[in-house]
Amino acid sequence: MFINQSHNPYKLEMTNLIKYIIFSILFLFSSYSFTTSFSSQNQKTENVTLNIHITDIQNTKGKKIFVGIFDKKGFPKDHKAIYSAEKVADSDNITLSIHLPLGTYAAAVYHDINENGRMDKNMFGIPKEPYGLSNNVIPKFKEPTFEECSFTVRGSGKNISINLIH
Repeated sequence: MFINQSHNPYKLEMTNLIKYIIFSILFLFSSYSFTTSFSSQNQKTENVTLNIHITDIQNTKGKKIFVGIFDKKGFPKDHKAIYSAEKVADSDNITLSIHLPLGTYAAAVYHDINENGRMDKNMFGIPKEPYGLSNNVIPKFKEPTFEECSFTVRGSGKNISINLIH
């Protein structure tokens, strides 16, 4: 007895069921991908102001104060700031403003006394020039962690104060 495979109702139902399942899975993944990328784009485009108030500038000999804003990947090991700013050290307190997306960051500041464009350190890696870290963390025997120095910038912006260590 010969059965015609093209008219087998079970095969037709199974084929439609497989197509339906595949289409449903693809639809779910494409919807998830679209909403994820859409919400990520919205977060990236919303910039707020971070005001950094730097205190205890003991001299105005050095022309500039440099500020680096870091994410978790760049702090402290990579030393790659994702945002930076500089300002002339013309008084004992200054404020810098940086516009950045919402998120969690750490900040490091140094006063370039000798105007060579970099932080000078002694043979043990201890800074020779005044510096400061967010949350006014004072390193003891190791570099501070991101968690110790981190702060969160929310929709209304953020004000932080950093005291220079001499």
